[in-house]
Amino acid sequence: MVHISDIKNGMLKTVMLMILVAVVVSCSTTSNLPEGEVLYTGIKKTTINKPDSVKVSDVALTEVEAALAYAPNNSFMGSSSLRFPLPIGLWVYNAMVNHSHKGFGKWVFNTFARQPVTISAVNPPTRTKVATNILQNYGYFQGTVDYELIQQRNPRKQKISYTVTPGRAYFLDSIRYDFPDYQDSIVSRFPRLRQLKKGEQFSVYNLESERSRLSEQLRNSGYYYYRPEYISYFADTVQAPGKVQLLVTPSKDMPAYALRRWSIGSIGVRMRRNVMDKLTDTVSVGGVLMEHSGERMPVAPRILFRNMYIRPGDMFSQRKADATTTNLSNLGIFSNVQFDYVPRDTTDTCTVLDVMLNTTLDKLIDAEVDFNITQKSNSQVGPNLALLFSKRNAFRHGETASIRLKGSYEWQTSKSVQGKSSKINSYEYGIEASLSYPWLAFPGLASRMYRYPASTSFKISADHLNRAGYYRLLSFSANASYTFKTSRTLTHTFSPLELTFNKMQSTTAKFDSITSANEALYISLRDQFIPAVKYSITYDNTSMRRKRITTWFEASVKESANLIAGISALAGSDFNREGKKLLGNPYSQFTKVTLELRNNFKFTQKSSIATRFYLGTVFTYGNSSVAPYSEQFYAGGANSIRAFAVRSIGPGGYRDADGRGTYLDQSGDFRLELNAEYRFCITGNLYGALFVDAGNVWNLKKDDSHPKGEITLSRMFDEIALGTGAGLRYDMEFLVLRLDLGVALHAPYDTGKSGYYNIPRFKDGIAWHFAVGYPF
Repeated sequence: MVHISDIKNGMLKTVMLMILVAVVVSCSTTSNLPEGEVLYTGIKKTTINKPDSVKVSDVALTEVEAALAYAPNNSFMGSSSLRFPLPIGLWVYNAMVNHSHKGFGKWVFNTFARQPVTISAVNPPTRTKVATNILQNYGYFQGTVDYELIQQRNPRKQKISYTVTPGRAYFLDSIRYDFPDYQDSIVSRFPRLRQLKKGEQFSVYNLESERSRLSEQLRNSGYYYYRPEYISYFADTVQAPGKVQLLVTPSKDMPAYALRRWSIGSIGVRMRRNVMDKLTDTVSVGGVLMEHSGERMPVAPRILFRNMYIRPGDMFSQRKADATTTNLSNLGIFSNVQFDYVPRDTTDTCTVLDVMLNTTLDKLIDAEVDFNITQKSNSQVGPNLALLFSKRNAFRHGETASIRLKGSYEWQTSKSVQGKSSKINSYEYGIEASLSYPWLAFPGLASRMYRYPASTSFKISADHLNRAGYYRLLSFSANASYTFKTSRTLTHTFSPLELTFNKMQSTTAKFDSITSANEALYISLRDQFIPAVKYSITYDNTSMRRKRITTWFEASVKESANLIAGISALAGSDFNREGKKLLGNPYSQFTKVTLELRNNFKFTQKSSIATRFYLGTVFTYGNSSVAPYSEQFYAGGANSIRAFAVRSIGPGGYRDADGRGTYLDQSGDFRLELNAEYRFCITGNLYGALFVDAGNVWNLKKDDSHPKGEITLSRMFDEIALGTGAGLRYDMEFLVLRLDLGVALHAPYDTGKSGYYNIPRFKDGIAWHFAVGYPF
């Protein structure tokens, strides 16, 4: 039976569709262009005009394309060539621009109208000149960039076609430095750091880098007034085709005072709460006169002095001046730090600089609120709230004291969950207090000069966790850690104390049934102390832009309770005996080692292959037969093997055949994972990815509750989960939104289907992940 209401609704939709079509047809995208203007509809193509045998620098081409790029109206995510088919912004603009609007009409115009992008606004002649200069800056001295306007069917619309002709690239053939004898020894230092090398392609940017490097070396040796512009280059491109013979020499018109070496005279410090503050008192430390207002200095004088690396009588060094500025800024106390260097007199023989440091105190109390919604791969979703209160310079020593309150609430979205909401919801809340110093707070280390920033952190925290349908847990922790760098790429973190105490408050019948069948899970979650020491070293050269292959590597070692067990052994207790206690509770004894290697192989500025190798293991002994649950490894999820949900695989070939249906006991003592991802630009800020993930977790010891869960070489290959997939990334520079579709190729357990591809149905091997940031 057909209802009259259905007929009316159908007629209404038809009429509305006809009206919409009529409005669209009547709209124009060029009717209100200014006289003589032509609408720009994007770049038709950019042709690289070169022989196949000639290779052009990817960096140069990327910068040329960036100089030519200009988004037209209704551009697709910032693309210069792709556009949305419906130019709504132009339609609204042309329909309403010549009419006055109020109320709703004004809102529609301000919200949807977009001013036409014209050819004159794009200005292709200027863009081609800029692009040509870029080619020449990269050593393509005969390079040219031309353009052509492509007429569209509408005579008032045009596209632009660009032709890039790089020509021959020029390379450095010889490099000679010609400096006065008294500067030559300084200039010739550290030849490995030179930015100009024989055989490399000519680049103006490398010339500027070398100028800055030489100037810095001279300034570190007392030449305070030396500047990069006082260094000149003379290039000869005639002697050999495609070759540049380069001469590096000081400029002839350099001022005389730039040739003098300067030493530090008097040093003064002026510390104000605001620019109008009157200085009322002075303190002298180590020959440095410190002026301040109020009854006492806002910062302890010895702390300020310790963070200053320039001293009266020293030769001026830019490195020490910069280190001092960095140290004082890292204290987090000052809103302004400014050094003034003034010659002691105006004679031609003066070589002494008197120094005045002017500082202004910052507002020292901070508050932050962090709120977000989290959706986890275990079907938990809910809000997270964190409040942070901080007081910088809390005790006049540059430290920052902070209190952080956090809470989260999650509810289960899986259809398999049954019961009332109070039974299936999880929540967590906690408090953390911390004290951090922008130096190494340890006797004998605090006063040393460090070329790179260093820090110390002390933390204590308490957390209460209610895990839906399983248990309620209290966790207390204390932590002390030191972080420092020994080079630009090498970072060390040492935590001499990581003390954690877990207290199980209550459990459910479901959880008890799981732990009764899995004693190892019970041991890993029972009441226990974890007194650990941890050291990690990180190598990171990803900030070096010129490298086509970048590396991030981290190795860490964490051990728990070996010192306590050793002291107990000296007191007569067996080192390997289980059941030893600390303050009435058992303590965990283990050693955990992890290695992670990430590489990025760049093909162009917007395409690369990223890889990750992860290996981790935790050994238990002495007082422990099982590692604490928080120290075990798991696999799967948005940042792991993306074809599988988090904690849905492992250990080894184990599968939940008993139908317990919990992710709690799918963890292990050993983890191996390999990932590879090809990243490429689709258009504008939208990137794509094709990836392959492989790995799993295993137990080091046989466990009857996890058949096939222990690692064995004979089964290891078949127990490595394998997945592939594709994804989208929207890169906003400060934030990356990621959507990945994982497709399982091989499950590490018996699925009932023979062959390496053992996924019973294709749809069973599909997993979607939405996340923030790259997976590695």
